[in-house]
Amino acid sequence: MMTPEEQAYVRKLEETIVKLEARIAELERRLNMNSSNSSKPPSTDKPNQKKRSLRKPSGKKPGGQSGHKGTTLSTGFIHNAVKKYAGKLDDAISSIKTALYSAPVVHVDETGVRASGETTWLHNVSTEMYTYQHVSEKRGQDGMREGDFLQHYKGIVIHDCWRPYWKFQFEAHGLCCAHILRELQGVIEYCQTIGRPTG
Repeated sequence: MMTPEEQAYVRKLEETIVKLEARIAELERRLNMNSSNSSKPPSTDKPNQKKRSLRKPSGKKPGGQSGHKGTTLSTGFIHNAVKKYAGKLDDAISSIKTALYSAPVVHVDETGVRASGETTWLHNVSTEMYTYQHVSEKRGQDGMREGDFLQHYKGIVIHDCWRPYWKFQFEAHGLCCAHILRELQGVIEYCQTIGRPTG
């Protein structure tokens, strides 16, 4: 038979174990986060990290399909084309931005691109008809402002819930369903690791 002091000590140890198990589960959840189960960009995925695609299998082999007409573009070709035509596209870019400003809803995102060993950020604003992109060394709000679009847009913006987007004053913010599905996948995986039902 335990003394009251011993019983109190055992209860305290049991409470500590429960807290530590919860902390371990949270750390494991964070460790297992990747671009398929959270809003983390693919550029932060670890090599060989297990990822689940939310897409249904199509039965087709990965890559270009037989009969698809296309060209493989080299980095050098793209670099040279950008240098040659960049200044000649000002009118087209202005027209695209004007069309996007008049759109009631735009979708925005940014993705990391490795070039010459450095990460730069490709910022994207699009509708079904138009896409405007710019490259910046910065990912956050400063990089977004460099494109000279979001700070002027007044409609509804669909994004991935990343904090810098919330700093802009739009008519409304909407959340990207693909990102929500990834977050829900993360919740399902977490619940499975701690033995809780997800259905």
